[in-house]
Amino acid sequence: MAYIEYMQNVTLAKVSSYERAFEIEYTHHSTAIEGNTLPLMETKYVYQFPLGGDGGSEKINSHRHRNFYSLFTTNRQQRQEKFLPLLLH
Repeated sequence: MAYIEYMQNVTLAKVSSYERAFEIEYTHHSTAIEGNTLPLMETKYVYQFPLGGDGGSEKINSHRHRNFYSLFTTNRQQRQEKFLPLLLH
């Protein structure tokens, strides 16, 4: 019963906050696997502010990952509609 009550009180702002936190942590860990040494807070900074001046290769990699993730999630519904019939055959 507590889960149902919780879900009824979830706001769009809260869901957006969780999605943003996931996106930042996903980028941080994905680029860390590739050798990026940016701390989580700097990855968060790259997400919040556009790159200016000398971003450094690690910040540029995080920025590129952010752009890709954004593009990927934005077009997810379109891809599902396009490829789902192919997967069902």
